[in-house]
Amino acid sequence: MKGTFRALYTNSPQQNVRRILKKINKVFRKNKLGLKDESRTEAIGDLLKCKSLPELLAFKIKQLGAGSYILVGDKSAIDLWKLADKCHNQSISVMDWDWANGLTIQKSQKEIIVFCRIPKDFDEWNLFSQIRMKFKNELYTIAELLLPFTRITFLQKKIDYYIKTFDEIFPYYVGTDFFGPLPNLNDEFNLLGKRVIEFGPFDGCQSAGLINLGVKSLDCVEIRSENVTKTLTAANAFNWTNLNIIMNDFHDVNSDRHGKYDLAFAHGVYYHSVFPFLFLENLISLADNIFLGGFCATDENPKGDFEILEFKNSTYRVKKYIEASGYYTAGINTHGYFFHKDDLAKFFTERSYRVKVLSDESSEVTAGNFSRLLAQR
Repeated sequence: MKGTFRALYTNSPQQNVRRILKKINKVFRKNKLGLKDESRTEAIGDLLKCKSLPELLAFKIKQLGAGSYILVGDKSAIDLWKLADKCHNQSISVMDWDWANGLTIQKSQKEIIVFCRIPKDFDEWNLFSQIRMKFKNELYTIAELLLPFTRITFLQKKIDYYIKTFDEIFPYYVGTDFFGPLPNLNDEFNLLGKRVIEFGPFDGCQSAGLINLGVKSLDCVEIRSENVTKTLTAANAFNWTNLNIIMNDFHDVNSDRHGKYDLAFAHGVYYHSVFPFLFLENLISLADNIFLGGFCATDENPKGDFEILEFKNSTYRVKKYIEASGYYTAGINTHGYFFHKDDLAKFFTERSYRVKVLSDESSEVTAGNFSRLLAQR
């Protein structure tokens, strides 16, 4: 208020008139919809701009489960989506329709309408309500199909994601691509119908891969609230009803509390443990099949000499890993340990596990090696 009076006092009369007219015009535009384009697409606007929009719509159409669909709206725009090519088991047709057409939408009994026009004023909402009354549950709007996914684009602007954009993360969430070597694991250990416990779901991309490869149930252990939020948001949007979150420290999750699983999955997390032997023994208590992957130390990287840790009459070569403070990819302790890859495998072979190395790669990031192994007994 003080700023308004100060402006009125300091500005010229002409400036004040222009200012007042601008405010009146703004209110008028707000209350008299239709004077300008008020399509109100900002809720789904980010998704409408995505390159993966056609694939997202195809995904939702398949989820609806009908055999035939009519997409109603701007035919020239809808045709560019090429949904018929992406929905192989559904019949897709397009009806060119605008608000001037009125209630002329026609369909047979078997078809579902996907309404691709967004009402922008009183008259259009009034007409749409009549269309809704006519077709009831046989009509879906593009907004209601897309809105569940706006939580992901919203979160990507608000909190840190490893994968920054919806276009990049979408293939992982729907299983057309995999974050990490999940197909290789599946070749060695068929995930279909298995009960799995995953440590560190991160952005939910590996969780998505496990779900899309057919696990029966997936319990995700995570301590950071931002990673829990990302994973649960994706699970809700993509309808992963068999995913559950266990919010706890890795060191406090074992079979005494949670029972046995078909597979314990720990990819990119072991070196965040301040007491790695406890964590590795927890994995053994949880499953007879363990997938473990992560950075390992070499003579050269990270810099410095190996330390020797002793546990139950065995020695293990490690290099200390100093955690970043408060970062979503970091552990919650001040430090963890990179094992030498051979000693990491030795931990399991000494406990009667057969160990198969699924991949073994040099790395210049974080540590000198990245190894993945499947331990089974």
